Amino acid sequence: MKPERFLLASTNGEDERPTYILHTQFPKALIQIIHTSSDDDDGKVYSYMLQNEVQPRYLKFVVEPYEQGDYTQLLDEAWHWLNKTEALAA
Repeated sequence: MKPERFLLASTNGEDERPTYILHTQFPKALIQIIHTSSDDDDGKVYSYMLQNEVQPRYLKFVVEPYEQGDYTQLLDEAWHWLNKTEALAA
């Protein structure tokens, strides 16, 4: 399942950690992306490191589908897309 047309929106507030929303047109789903401090069970967590960093950072992806289905691959695709856009380097 290769998703089509990501739309990335930021819901950042000054007093909270950055949160992003990815919307996919096909399959129709919202993916909430949250910075987290560790690996946990709620959603799917990916780790990454910026240049010259020693400790990894973690992003948690939580999918909210409009229809039933297996969205594991969709989260992997979203993670790879986010890495390719270099949004994490900002």
